[in-house]
Formats: sequence, C-alpha cells, structure tokens
Amino acid sequence: LNELEITKTDQMGSGTRINGLLWPKVSGEYTFWVAGWQAAELWLSSDSSPQNKTKIAFTTASTAEREWDLFPEQKSASIHLEAGKKYYIESLMTGTYTSSHLSVAWEGPGITQSVIGSEYLCEFVDISPRFSVDGGVFTEPITVSMDENSASTAEVYYTLDGSEPSEHSTQFEGPITIDQTSK
Repeated sequence: LNELEITKTDQMGSGTRINGLLWPKVSGEYTFWVAGWQAAELWLSSDSSPQNKTKIAFTTASTAEREWDLFPEQKSASIHLEAGKKYYIESLMTGTYTSSHLSVAWEGPGITQSVIGSEYLCEFVDISPRFSVDGGVFTEPITVSMDENSASTAEVYYTLDGSEPSEHSTQFEGPITIDQTSK
C-alpha cells in the first residue's frame, strides 16, 4: 500500500477495509478526512491496538474521489499524536461499483492536507493470543493452551472465578487444565 487509498474495484469486494499502523514523525495536532463511495468510516486508536479504536470521521453517502468537504462528518476533530508512536488506523467502505474508491487524508505539523503516504504507514500484524479452546460450558475437564506464536509474544493473565483478569491475576505460562466448575 503506497497510500491510504484504493480506487480500483478489482481490489474491492462488497466492502473494503484498509488497516495499518500510522507512524507520525512529528508530535502535534492532526486532522483527518475520509472520502469514499457509499458509506465510509475512519477509525483511529489511541495506541497500536485495534481494541482502543474510535470512529473519528465518516460519511453515509458517496463522495467524489478525494472530495474532503462534502459533509462535515468527513473531517475529524483535532487529534494530538506523538512522534514515533504507532497508532492503529482503519478505514471501511461499502460498495462494489466501477467508480468505487476509499481514501484518507490528514493535515498536521509540516503536512498540508494530503492522502496519508507509505512513509507514515506500516503493516498491522495481529498478535492477539489464540487459544486451543473457545469459551463455553463444558461437562468434562478441559486443557487450555495458546498457540506457539501467541505464547512467545503475549502476556496473558486469567482468572477461574469469572472475574475480570488484571495484571495482578495469574499469568498464563503454559497449558492449564480446568476440572471444576467456575462461575
């Protein structure tokens, strides 16, 4: 991806998602815009995690390519970003027509309004832990483990009483067998 933009329908299905990590070079206030065919949304996280993303701009109707000011909702509020910190960014669009397009622009310290270029983007790789068993109700004892990649990259904490885990809970260090009822 050379820019945070797609303009060809052969790259799109019934909807399009572009995601990655935004990496600003200078700290300061930034404003974002989204343009797209049919409904388009722009989400930004306060850090590199998709779980912390919030919708910052959107449109519920079509815009022309790079038409940033058709609707006021296309423009975000001013957002403070820190130099060198990575932020998860995601843009979504619906539509499959021959004129489909999706693009995201920004403006900030030393940057005039322009589509976000590759020098500010890097690939997002999901390192969420993957477990051997999905949650559920079990009548027999089960053993829960994490895949090898997750175990080497994630710090996972758990509880067996149904309470919310925290960094003070038991840290997952290997397969655990659950052989009694928990809440």
